[in-house]
Amino acid sequence: MIVFRPDSHGDSLRQSVQGAMLTLRFTDAGLSNPDGAIRSEGVFHYFRGNNPRYYYNNVPLYRQIIYRELWPGIDTVVQGRDTLSKSTGN
Repeated sequence: MIVFRPDSHGDSLRQSVQGAMLTLRFTDAGLSNPDGAIRSEGVFHYFRGNNPRYYYNNVPLYRQIIYRELWPGIDTVVQGRDTLSKSTGN
């Protein structure tokens, strides 16, 4: 994964990072799109295969996302730190 983060002068720094992919499945949950709650610096570029139709550029990064009303009256918050992810239900 390549991440671009602005430096102190507003220029982008290219940084290669390794990470993990996280897939969340909520059993018997309603349909909910994640809402980005706390924006992180940088953007993500995702190139899937060799068809530019599946290329995604400048996708924002978030340190916290919220799934609202997964179950009646229950929102789920997923937040990340440098090496750790945490999920809580409200």
